[in-house]
Amino acid sequence: MTSLFLVFCGSGLFAQNNIAISGRVLSLALTLLLPTFVCLSQEYMTIQGQVVDKDDKEPLSHATIGIKGRTVGTITNSLGEFRFNLSGEYLNDTLYVSMLGYRNYEAIVKTIDTQRSVRFELVMEPILLNELSITVALAGNEIIKKAIKNFGKNYPMEPFILEGFYRKLQTVNDTAVSLLEAAISIYDKDYRASKYHHKAHEKVAINEIRKSYDYIHENQPQLNYLNVLKDWLSHNEIRYRTGYLNPRKREFRRDSIVRYNNRMVYVISTPKLWKGKIYVDTETFAILKLEYQALFEGEFLKLREHKINDSIVSRINLVKSSIEFKELNNVLYLSHYKRRIRYHEMNTTTGKLKKVTVLDNELVINNTITENVQPLLNIMEESNLELQAGEYTYNPEFWKNYNIIKETPLDKKLIKDLEKDVSLQEQFKKAN
Repeated sequence: MTSLFLVFCGSGLFAQNNIAISGRVLSLALTLLLPTFVCLSQEYMTIQGQVVDKDDKEPLSHATIGIKGRTVGTITNSLGEFRFNLSGEYLNDTLYVSMLGYRNYEAIVKTIDTQRSVRFELVMEPILLNELSITVALAGNEIIKKAIKNFGKNYPMEPFILEGFYRKLQTVNDTAVSLLEAAISIYDKDYRASKYHHKAHEKVAINEIRKSYDYIHENQPQLNYLNVLKDWLSHNEIRYRTGYLNPRKREFRRDSIVRYNNRMVYVISTPKLWKGKIYVDTETFAILKLEYQALFEGEFLKLREHKINDSIVSRINLVKSSIEFKELNNVLYLSHYKRRIRYHEMNTTTGKLKKVTVLDNELVINNTITENVQPLLNIMEESNLELQAGEYTYNPEFWKNYNIIKETPLDKKLIKDLEKDVSLQEQFKKAN
């Protein structure tokens, strides 16, 4: 089948493959930074650029970019940058950009520039005073209690599959020592509560994988278990009710109300050790996003230690987590999950800090399947399989058009660390 490649070029429309198409002037009304040109393909297209605040032009990290009424999507990085690969079937669909506290941006896919970087400017959307009357009565703990009570209404109670991009990065003393990226599928029966919340019930299949050399793994046996993907999934506080959302043990304060996807959302904060914010829909009481950070010091630090040898212990110093959900047919599905754990390796004899190890895990869901769901084939074994130590075939063609998180200058610095001996592409080939 011949692939037709069209390019809009200001005053004329031209086609490759020697197919003649008459020229015409194209006028597009988009709030983009640059004049709009479009490059479309029946196979795929790439939309890339940055999402910023319209007033101060500050980048908006973790904004969602997706297709209205569809299950595909991606997010911006810490600099508000993104790269979104789409197949040609979405040409006539509507692309949207959303962010808590901002008005959604929307545009028809085929009108968006794919020849150069675009900038989407989101407008902050305040809540009017007359909109607050129905929400002022509830305190923070009451809101969380209602949210927990409505879990069965707001989260999936039927089998589903999430397809996404998973990244695990490990650094030691601010130097990257291992990187693993994978395209994975996650099968889950439902979000019903389970008393075995210490173990993930999802079934995970690895579709594609690429990884660097592991410069430190053999010297970090205490990290073996925490590196397991399924163990990491078990820390999803919404899915497994691990205790963070317990109104009897924690104080929840209602801070404010913001707007998200044309809905009003409570902003709930948690003070003290596990400091964070919870975003709850004012109508459905669905938790849309949860983020927290716990910094352990003094006696709290000693409670989370693992003995390496007679004089060296590893202690968890920091846990930082962010979980976000996306609505599909009035049900919320996981869309983004990021978790950081920082370890301090201490010499118990001298009391000196010997090493700081940081383990970053991140998952971005780019497709959700809710119809005709069948259990996955080739799932990971239930044993504590460490992905970094497994053997896989590297497929470079797959990664060319796959949606991953766009690199930042920090990422490039970490990549330079990993490439001290050989390029990452060569590592992907050999390490797999």
